[in-house]
Amino acid sequence: LLLDEPTPGVGGNHTAQGGQIAAPTVGMMLKSIGEYMNIPQEAETAKSLAQKQVPGVVGASVEEARGTMNLAGFTSKIIGAGSTVEMQIPPENTMVADGTSVVLYTGDGSAMVTVPSVVGYAMADCQSILEGAGLNFERSAFGANSDTAVANGQTPAAGDVVPQGTIVNVEFIEYDTH
Repeated sequence: LLLDEPTPGVGGNHTAQGGQIAAPTVGMMLKSIGEYMNIPQEAETAKSLAQKQVPGVVGASVEEARGTMNLAGFTSKIIGAGSTVEMQIPPENTMVADGTSVVLYTGDGSAMVTVPSVVGYAMADCQSILEGAGLNFERSAFGANSDTAVANGQTPAAGDVVPQGTIVNVEFIEYDTH
């Protein structure tokens, strides 16, 4: 950015220091470039990456466990007919994305599911497929994050048999449509 002969006094500023004159213009330019390139704004990025710590409820009654999860801002799903939580997925103190569902097992914890493949799908489709299988979706901190990004890897792998509620971490790459 080059400002040729800046005018001091604009906006009440009586000095002509570079940062005071160029910074607002650079800020507007970067905002416009970010919008053009579909780069999320800071608040949007922070929201999509917001994480919470899962409280521990193993040993608690189902009613107590549900109350604890609700107070912490989590939804919960009960598996089994028992009255006491014997296992939970994700485990206590795990950092998970805001909106993650915690599965509480009251039986023998044997509710197992097969992990579907989400490779090649867009982010929203991945989340829908995994949640439909009784699993939790987490976007990898690495990789692309745009409307044209597609999944190129996942952990645990497709075909693995895991407890219902397990978090599947999905990594995305940018898919070039041109």
